[in-house]
Amino acid sequence: MKLTREKLQSLLKERWAKDDGTTIREHTDKLLENLEKLKEYYKEEIEELIPKELPCGLRDRFWDILELACEYHDYGKIHCMFQKKVENKNIELIKGLPEVKHNLLSPAFVNVKDELTKKIVRLLVLHHHPVERVSTEGVERVLKEEFGFEKSPISFLLKKGEMDYLRDDIAKMFELPEEELIKYYRLLKGLLIRIDHASSSKQAQEVEEIPPDDTLSFVDEFFKGMNINLNEMQVFIKENRDKNLVVIAPTGSGKTEAGFIYLQRKGFFMLPYRVSANSIYTRAEKIFGNCAGLLHSSALNYVLERDEQNEDIQNNKEDAVFLNYFLSRNFAKPIIVCTPDQLMHFVFRYKGFEKYYATALYSRLVIDELQSYDPITLAFIVKALEVLAQNGGKFLVMTATFPEFLKERFEGMGVEFKEFSLQQKPYHNVKIIQGTIDSGIEEIVKLSQEAKVLVVVNTVRKAIELKGKIPNAKLLHSRFILKDRKEKKMR
Repeated sequence: MKLTREKLQSLLKERWAKDDGTTIREHTDKLLENLEKLKEYYKEEIEELIPKELPCGLRDRFWDILELACEYHDYGKIHCMFQKKVENKNIELIKGLPEVKHNLLSPAFVNVKDELTKKIVRLLVLHHHPVERVSTEGVERVLKEEFGFEKSPISFLLKKGEMDYLRDDIAKMFELPEEELIKYYRLLKGLLIRIDHASSSKQAQEVEEIPPDDTLSFVDEFFKGMNINLNEMQVFIKENRDKNLVVIAPTGSGKTEAGFIYLQRKGFFMLPYRVSANSIYTRAEKIFGNCAGLLHSSALNYVLERDEQNEDIQNNKEDAVFLNYFLSRNFAKPIIVCTPDQLMHFVFRYKGFEKYYATALYSRLVIDELQSYDPITLAFIVKALEVLAQNGGKFLVMTATFPEFLKERFEGMGVEFKEFSLQQKPYHNVKIIQGTIDSGIEEIVKLSQEAKVLVVVNTVRKAIELKGKIPNAKLLHSRFILKDRKEKKMR
């Protein structure tokens, strides 16, 4: 049977995209709605990333191509075998027809007059899910027997790799600069995957929340309430927010607020440890309110445990906590405090990495305490920053001590360095006593009568040993089960 335009539109309204009964048309409309939000909130930031070396006509078609990709991305789900998979019992199966993944079928339905646009949209639609080696025979059979295509319009597309097709069949055919076309394509693909994932979420279907006009106004208001003015470092960052920066300043010099200033409208504030991320998130909440989100492997547990005594939680309003968490997971929150593993792993170029790459590009990144990361994490952070610097991304690195062996690498990114000294009374006084902790137990006991004392040692065995030597000491180490560790931390 030949599938007419009217019949196709009817099938999109009848057949399911999800096993909860959401139709393909409803899901597609959600993507188009989220695309409009993304465009409304961050159009200027995203358009700055479109390579200038491409012809104006292609640059001007960026949003049209993304809209077409959102429209056609799931058309292949009208396939009767997909309907069986989502348990739509209103569909008659075609006997003997093979099951074909929907993204292998969707490109065939792309109906666009402009040949360049059609080729890019088809490639985006095909690869918005990973494509393994496929037999074109099954695809061609479904397109012919179920949808009436006499000749498969995409068989050639399936026989080439994604980048091969982009280089050979688009860049060369239309005489476009190859590297710039790849940047353009990756930005489109990353945004398409982001929009699709957000629109498919069962918990929070927003691709972006309304961003603040500028984080600076929030920080100014916060300082005003505390009768504090911006210090020299914070003023420097305020005046250089459109540059990639490395700021070296000691603890207690106001780097956190300086980082918040740099974020502007959307950004990620990255810290090496979950406990430090939790602390900065609490400060971000005080300044930005509901605009702030927390994202790491135990973020939801932390917020629920922190707020378990809160009246809102007791009154069954914990849904707001879950919503905030899932919006953060979708990267929809304007300000997200996180660990680097949530975003910077795009440098490994696994299938679907473009989602994280595109998000990092149009956001502002703040990397705190660079010297605290282990060598492997530090390596992929630095590589990710190099990629972002080459493609128009913006970042601020804040650290108390900058590793000298990285200086040449950062200078190659065109980063501006600035060092500041502490202009106020330091928070801490340090006294070094010669000897071992064992020889200083009397001093520890004496200090404990005046204030709280924290004794840190290298091993669990040593901690247990010292516990027996120091009267009334509390013990905390990694061998305690999670429940006991939580109780000890609450005391």
